[in-house]
Amino acid sequence: MPYMRYEARYHESNSTVVLTLVILRQLLEARAQGKTKSAIKELLKLALNKATRIRDGQEEEVEINIIHSGDLLR
Repeated sequence: MPYMRYEARYHESNSTVVLTLVILRQLLEARAQGKTKSAIKELLKLALNKATRIRDGQEEEVEINIIHSGDLLR
C-alpha cells in the first residue's frame, strides 16, 4: 500500500501547483489591467480640447465640442 500513499501525495502536489499558478495568473492579470487603465488615463490627458477654426478668413480658437462637419480647421 505504500504506492497508494505516494500517489495521493503526488496528486496533492499537482493540485497545489495548479492552484498556485491560477492565483499567480489572477495577480498578474490584475496588475496588467491596472497599468492599462492608468496608461489610458494618461493618454486622455494628452487629448486636445481646443482647435483653430477658420471662419470668414479669420482664425479663432474654439472648443472641440462646437466643431461641426464642414468647418475649416488649422
